[in-house]
Amino acid sequence: MVHFVGAGPGAFDLITVRGKNLIENADIIIYAGSLVNKDLLSYAKKDTKIYDSKDMSLPEVIDVMQKAHDEGLDLVRLHTGEPSIYGAVREQMDELDRRNIAYESCPGVTAAFGAAAAINMEYTLPGISQSLIITRMEGRTAVPLGESIEEFASHKTSMAIYLSAGMISELSARLINGGYEEDTPAAIIYKATWPDEKRIVSTVGKMAEDAKAAGIKNLAVILVGDAVAQRGYEKSRLYSEEFSTIFREACAGCDQKNDHSFNLKGLVVNRYPEADIFVFTDRAEKLGYKIESILADMGNLETGIFRCHMDEVKKRLRFSFQNKRAVIFISAAGIAVRSIAEFVKDKLCDSPVIVISEDGRFVIPILSGHMGGANRLAEVIADRIGAFKAITTATDINGTFQIDNYAKSHQLHIADREIIKKVASTHFDDDKNLSDEEIDSLIRKMINDEALVPKKYYLGIGCRRGKSFEEIEKAVNGFLRENKIDISLISAISSIDLKKDEMGIRQFADKSRLPFVIYSSEELLSLGDGFSSSEIVREKIGIDNVCERAAVAAAVQFSERTSDKKNIIIEKTVYNGITLALAEGIWSGKEI
Repeated sequence: MVHFVGAGPGAFDLITVRGKNLIENADIIIYAGSLVNKDLLSYAKKDTKIYDSKDMSLPEVIDVMQKAHDEGLDLVRLHTGEPSIYGAVREQMDELDRRNIAYESCPGVTAAFGAAAAINMEYTLPGISQSLIITRMEGRTAVPLGESIEEFASHKTSMAIYLSAGMISELSARLINGGYEEDTPAAIIYKATWPDEKRIVSTVGKMAEDAKAAGIKNLAVILVGDAVAQRGYEKSRLYSEEFSTIFREACAGCDQKNDHSFNLKGLVVNRYPEADIFVFTDRAEKLGYKIESILADMGNLETGIFRCHMDEVKKRLRFSFQNKRAVIFISAAGIAVRSIAEFVKDKLCDSPVIVISEDGRFVIPILSGHMGGANRLAEVIADRIGAFKAITTATDINGTFQIDNYAKSHQLHIADREIIKKVASTHFDDDKNLSDEEIDSLIRKMINDEALVPKKYYLGIGCRRGKSFEEIEKAVNGFLRENKIDISLISAISSIDLKKDEMGIRQFADKSRLPFVIYSSEELLSLGDGFSSSEIVREKIGIDNVCERAAVAAAVQFSERTSDKKNIIIEKTVYNGITLALAEGIWSGKEI
């Protein structure tokens, strides 16, 4: 019999009792010598034959197993951690199946749990995270489509990242590109549970620097997420005296009430606008498809690649600029400049434009770096393809405060465009960054002067599947016009997560430069009762109302509002299969 045994994360006494017993009775042991603690072999019999698999190929490992089977011997295949996670056991099992050799598995403690124990961490803190993602950066083993670091980072839940310490700078950039803030807590646990274990608590933005300072290049698990900080969580209902269980009754006088303080964690699904890529050579086209894949990993649904004559390029560019799509030229910069010249109108409204050299060495944002997001998109692409990013906007290269970027991300409408130049020129020669207090004072003054106008409305939307952009645009514009609300005062569009791929909504959000935020049905239901109710909607998606609940959810998450139906100032309105509602928030400067 062949026994696949998990050796645990490192410490020799963290193997399971069953695993220890199997080692004690084994006639042959094949262990992963590069990763498994050799002290575990002290449990073996003196005459046990031991092989180190780091010096063996798969056929050689299988040959030893075949010989053990033929001789009726017990063999332990000792893998590091838990064999089912990055253990390469399936290929061994398939070969044993082919040879009719019996085997069984004995689980072990994986490194993610050894790492959590090292810093006394709980991954699933109520109100912070209820999920754990175990993943890795792609290396010699590819990562399937939809499982990129950016894709997983967009969930902002707890992550344990294996086999990536040697690429930690790239990992940091990709986690941030995916949605984590730079100050998101992170921990680097080197050789978890081994005697020479190292523990570094850091942030996503600083972890590469801290790992380098500690000399950590491999053999580390990287933990990411707000749960790493182990604070700001809600108490578990499991031990709450207000709740009954099958083992005990709630205490007398403790009311079991609905808790509407559910920690809403709406996900912005359109951090980057849909894009059009223009190419003119085979080499550029090949790079274009690579960038298309990168954009898909980041959540984009409809990237276009165009290889056409200049007159056809301009036809498409007209559409791109009208709909605020990102424009990417893989060509000489001169081609891009001449192509877009007639469409460039206004720095606050122009499409973001990026130029990438055909050899993929340089990525240069040339238009709408801040408001359109060209700088941020260029940084993401450059990091993913290993290119040099040439950011040329003055506030970026001088590290000075960017009022346009701040307004965009903090729910403010720029009513006086002259403040962009004024703020940049005022602080251009400063030898220090503005403090948080100075920024707050500056923003408050601009609001008082009406140069900045707080956005305070949140638009909830529901629709039948497949509603077009034109239908969505007509419905929303009519809804806002009828209710005398200017779209410049809308902070976000929100809906249920089932609508995250609705291209009509996504296109309207991109054109309007509004974040599109989605919530799970559980989050929306946590807001309680009192909303307009539809049994038809409940039967289809398990929730009685989408637009009103989504509008209130966004107002609660991104402003100073409680989860109260009174936030709704315009109730559910139906436009040809599209439902809309508007909630009012109290501006607090929260970032979206």
